[in-house]
Amino acid sequence: MYRRLTYALERCLERGRLRSLCLEGVERAALFHLSTPDHLALFLEHVLTWRPQLSIHVFTHLGMEGALREIPSLTAWQEAFPIRLSGPADLADAASKSRPPEIAALLYSAKAVVAPAVGRRLRRAFTVGRAGRKIVIHGDGSIWKGDLVSRGARRAIRPLLAWLAPQRDREEERILRKRMLPDPGYDKNAPPAVTEVCRHTRRRVLLRAPLRVEQCLETGTILKPDLLTEGRDDTLYEGEYHGAALFDERRDWQALLERSQDTRWRRMERVGVGSAESFGSPRPRALDIGCGTGVLSDKLTRQGFETLGIDCSRTAVEKARASFPRTRFAVATIGDLAARGERYDLLVLSHVLEHVSDDVAFLASLQRLMRPTSRLYIEVPWADAEPLRARPGWRRQRDHCREYTQLGLYRLVAGSGFTVLSHAESFHDEEDPQPYQFLLARLRSPRDSTSRSPSVSSSSERKDAGAARS
Repeated sequence: MYRRLTYALERCLERGRLRSLCLEGVERAALFHLSTPDHLALFLEHVLTWRPQLSIHVFTHLGMEGALREIPSLTAWQEAFPIRLSGPADLADAASKSRPPEIAALLYSAKAVVAPAVGRRLRRAFTVGRAGRKIVIHGDGSIWKGDLVSRGARRAIRPLLAWLAPQRDREEERILRKRMLPDPGYDKNAPPAVTEVCRHTRRRVLLRAPLRVEQCLETGTILKPDLLTEGRDDTLYEGEYHGAALFDERRDWQALLERSQDTRWRRMERVGVGSAESFGSPRPRALDIGCGTGVLSDKLTRQGFETLGIDCSRTAVEKARASFPRTRFAVATIGDLAARGERYDLLVLSHVLEHVSDDVAFLASLQRLMRPTSRLYIEVPWADAEPLRARPGWRRQRDHCREYTQLGLYRLVAGSGFTVLSHAESFHDEEDPQPYQFLLARLRSPRDSTSRSPSVSSSSERKDAGAARS
C-alpha cells in the first residue's frame, strides 16, 4: 500500500516542478537571494548571457556591501547590465516605488548561512509580493513553482516522502531479488555464434509501477515496454535535463564533469581505443553521438581526434559550443551525416544506446558512417542483479528504454553486423567500481569467423559461463 502512496506523493510533487526556466518576453525580474554567493554568481552569469537586457532587482541576505565583497564581478555587472542591488532593510521602500515584476525568483540553498530574522523577512517579501510568476530555484538545480499552494504542498509532502521512499526502495529490491535473473554471461574465449539479435519474445514481469519493467528470459536484458511503444521524446533532453547545472551552486561542476569524462576515456583505453596515432592517420575523425554538453567530445579533441559532437538537444549543443569552442558541435542526426557522405574513424556511443527506442535500427544506421577500418565504442549501464542494486533509481528513469546484460549487449552488437573486439565491465574494478559495461567493435568482414573471441578485460569476465547461466 505504501508503495502506491509513495508514487502518488511523488506525482504531486512533480506537478509543482518546472522543467525549464522560460524568460521569453520578461523585462523585469525580482530575485530574493537566500543562497550561497556562488549560487547567485552562477545564476546571474547564465541569465545575463541569455537575456542581457533583463532588468533584475536583487534582494540579498548578504547586504549590498557584503554581496559586492563576496562577488567581485557584481561591480562590473552593475555597470554593464541593468542590475539593482538591495539589502533586507530596503525591501519595504523598494516594493512601494517599483512596478510589480513579471517574474519573482527565490534563490534558496540549505548550505547558506542566513540570520533567521533576515531569512524570514526575505521569504515573506517573496511570498506576499506581487509578481506575474513566482519560482523557487534550489541549490541542487531544481526549479519549482513558487506560489503559496505549491510551496505549502512541498513542505508537507517532503518529510513524509523522506520516510516512505527508503521503504519503497527496499520493498522493490526484495521483489527484484526474487524475480530477476542474473546476467547469463557468455564464454569470452568461445562466444556464441550470433546470426541475429534477440527479439525478446520470452519475458517475465519484474515490476509494474511506476513503469512496467520486464526481463528477457533469453539474454537477461531489461525492457520498459511503455517507453518502447511511446518512442523517445526528444523534448525530454531540453531545458532541465542538460540545464540543471546552470543553476547549481557548485562552481566546480565543470571540473566534476571533466573528471567523469577522464574516467570514460580510461575505459575506452581499456578496450583498446588508444590515441589518435593508433588509427594510422595524422588526424583521425571521431563522431561523438549524443554528445550532451560536450565534455567527452572535447576530451577526444585533446587526444588528437578531429571531433564532431552531435545531439538532438539544442540546449546541450549550445552549452557545448560555449564551453568548448575548439570542438565542433551540431544539432544533427545520423541520417543527416550519412546523406552528406560523411565517414569517421571512431564512433562513440557513451550512454546513448539505452535511450534509443529501436536499438537494432540505430546500430544498422551507423554502418553508413563507417569504413572497414573504423571502430565503434559503446558504453552502457550493466543490468546484472548486483550492479542494479547500486543504481536504485534506474527503474523510474523515463529516459532509459532498456538495460543490457553483457550477453544482451554482445548479441545485439554482434547480430547487427559488427565484430566485438573487446568487452569489459567496471563494477568489479577496484579503481573504478561503477555499474557500467563497455565494448569496442568494428564492421564484420567476410573473413571474420562468427566465433571470434573478444579479449578478456576483467577477472569477473573469466567466470564459468555455465555457472552464470544457472
